[in-house]
Amino acid sequence: MAELFAQTLGPVSGHVIGDGTHSGSYEVYADSGTAARRILSLGSPQMDIGAMAVRSVVTGVEEVVGDGGAMAAVLMRAVYQAANRRISAGVDAMGMVRELHEAAAAAADIVAAHAVCAKTEDKLAVLARSVVNDPDLAAMLGEM
Repeated sequence: MAELFAQTLGPVSGHVIGDGTHSGSYEVYADSGTAARRILSLGSPQMDIGAMAVRSVVTGVEEVVGDGGAMAAVLMRAVYQAANRRISAGVDAMGMVRELHEAAAAAADIVAAHAVCAKTEDKLAVLARSVVNDPDLAAMLGEM
């Protein structure tokens, strides 16, 4: 699922096409949150367990933040793959979980320390430009 959601990332993101819910039709998804909510089964119980874990993370991030579900899925996959390699090499799994919690707390502290509030019209326009990639629309959003 992370590979699927990765297609929705980037400045020129792709779309995900999935089976429609009825009548053999197809649906086009532009974001990972919508695609995650539509995926109910991947066909085997083993794959479904992992898929539902990814689905839970993606929809949770989308609900709290509004965006970033695809990036969360890609990062989740990278952490999972690295953890599997370390566990196979004999690293204590619970110790690794504690390290991940500590790293997440440290990363959150660093992000909070470097956060800058965009209060002026110009700063809001710059922020909007990073999202919409249209200078005129960004200026209008900054003004609003």
